[in-house]
Amino acid sequence: MAYDPGAIEATLAAAVGDEPALIAELREAFLDGARRCVAAMAVAEDPESWRTAALRLKGLAASFGAIR
Repeated sequence: MAYDPGAIEATLAAAVGDEPALIAELREAFLDGARRCVAAMAVAEDPESWRTAALRLKGLAASFGAIR
């Protein structure tokens, strides 16, 4: 997966319009969620736990338009 800030910015702008404060808040929520998923992957004790965290990250990314 590649981080594409342009896709995320476009998705956020489409969702909330020209609201810079709200876009910044949603961007931070995305980054916080991504950090939690990566941390869960780092401490996963078995393949299934790692897979679950990876799928959550994939879903989070897709919900923000980061699908590459």
